[in-house]
Order: sequence, then structure tokens, then C-alpha cells
Amino acid sequence: MRFRYVLAVAGLLGAVSLGNAAVVEIPEFTGDMFEGFENLYPPGGYPAPFAIFEGQGTFDDIIAHYCMIAISLYSVPTDTYIYPYSGNLMGGSVTGWAAFEFTTPVMQFGGYIGTTDILSGGSVTFMDVNGQVIDTVPLRIDLGQWSWHGWSSTTPISRVEVRGSEAIGLPIVFDDMRATIPEPATVTMLAAGAVLLLRRRR
Repeated sequence: MRFRYVLAVAGLLGAVSLGNAAVVEIPEFTGDMFEGFENLYPPGGYPAPFAIFEGQGTFDDIIAHYCMIAISLYSVPTDTYIYPYSGNLMGGSVTGWAAFEFTTPVMQFGGYIGTTDILSGGSVTFMDVNGQVIDTVPLRIDLGQWSWHGWSSTTPISRVEVRGSEAIGLPIVFDDMRATIPEPATVTMLAAGAVLLLRRRR
């Protein structure tokens, strides 16, 4: 029942102009959902999208629709390895262009991202329940190191597209991903704001 309520309100908010929407970077948070890629599949490559966050979201490669569960990642050109941030496994996008989608829109999203290739021109795009772009922000991933990347949005997020680089084919990996579903009180406040915006437009 709570999920239907959140979706209904998110749909209303998605119909409102995104001119006041904002995505900002935030420090590490706990979140309502967590994905460490530990109990999904054995190491290997798998057709995507596949379910993560205990069925509350999916993970996909935007180009190949084929993702990996890995114990390590190695790049020959840079002679660089990266291993899971925690645990024994991590998730990866084989082309470096990944997508996270949520059954219930979220207000916060983040996790640890790494690479073994030299990347440039990375970006993250956030979309609402109607597929409209909320915001696109730059992304920098340091070679061979895990770095935290987290964001908060004033508009519920239904899909996040992560492009590690302008170039396609440079894999990126993810670990300890998390997201936060808005509480009912927050949803009520957002709905009231949406109604006010609609009235002003009329």
C-alpha cells in the first residue's frame, strides 16, 4: 500500500515542471536499500537487466544489456587491478554505461564506483517516473580506486544512468550501492508542493 501511494505521488510530481528540481551530491548514507552483489550470481557475465536491491530495483548495461559479477577487474593498457570494495563480489558494466532502475522511486542514491581504465567526460543522469530528465551531473572516477558517489534529489528518482566515460567499452564497477525511499511525511509534503505549483501555473 505504501509503495502504491509513493508511486501515485511520484507520478503527480513528475507531471510538474522540473525547473525547481535539483540533484546535489551528498556524503555516505545508510539508506533503506543496499546492494553488495554478494548473493545474486556466481562470478561471470549475465544478460541484463537483472534484479538487485532484493527485487526493488534492476541493474543493466545501457549498450550491451550484459553485466558482470566479478571478484576482480583488470585492464591490460593500464596494468591496473581493482577488487571489491567490501565482501567478495562486485557488479560491473561491461561498456561503462550502466543503468539502475527502481520499482519505487527514491530520493537518495549512491555507492562506490571504480575503474581500471583512464576515463574522461563521465556523467550521471537522473530520471523521474515519466522518463523525464531531472538533472545530469558530471562524474569523475579515479583509476584503480574506489570512490564514494552519492546524490539527493528534490524530485523522486525512478532511473539513474551512469556513464563512466564519453567512450564506450571501458568497464566500470559498483559496490555497496544504496538508496532511500521517501517517508510518508516527506511524500505528503512533496505532494502539497506539487499541488501548489500546479495552482500557480493555472
